[in-house]
Amino acid sequence: MSDIVGKLYVSDKELTVRWSCSRATIWRWSKEGLIPKPYKIGGSTRWKLSEILDYESKLKHHDEEWPRDE
Repeated sequence: MSDIVGKLYVSDKELTVRWSCSRATIWRWSKEGLIPKPYKIGGSTRWKLSEILDYESKLKHHDEEWPRDE
């Protein structure tokens, strides 16, 4: 897992490492509304780390599975 200490936003590349999936999967899940929506910051797209952590916590709390990479 990448070092997230002090970060406010994460990239799609960082999410692929965190969730062991491809960038295409991250974007598909985003389009399908399965993960939090990203933000445009300058010319980059990033996900708010607090929203990602909250999302992961809710999945664990409700014993839900990660979206599947089909």
